[in-house]
Amino acid sequence: DKGAAREAAAAATREGFGGRPMAIRMNPVGSRHFGEDVVAVRKSAADYVVVAMVENAKEAADAAWLTGRPALAMIETPKGV
Repeated sequence: DKGAAREAAAAATREGFGGRPMAIRMNPVGSRHFGEDVVAVRKSAADYVVVAMVENAKEAADAAWLTGRPALAMIETPKGV
C-alpha cells in the first residue's frame, strides 16, 4: 500500500536517525503517484528527495522546487544520461 508506505517514511524521518542526513525516494515525475509523494515529502523531515527515473535536469529541478528539498536524481534509463 503506497499510502501507508508514504506515511511510514515521513514518520520515520520525523523520529530522526541520530542526526544523519535523511532522504525519501519518490516515484518518477509525471507518474500518477508523484503528487502524493510531493505531499508526503513536504510533511516529512527529510533532508533530500531521491527522484526515480529522471530523464532530464528539469525533472530534478521541478521535484526539488515542489518538495522544498535538494533532489538526488536516479538515472535509470539511457535518456537520463
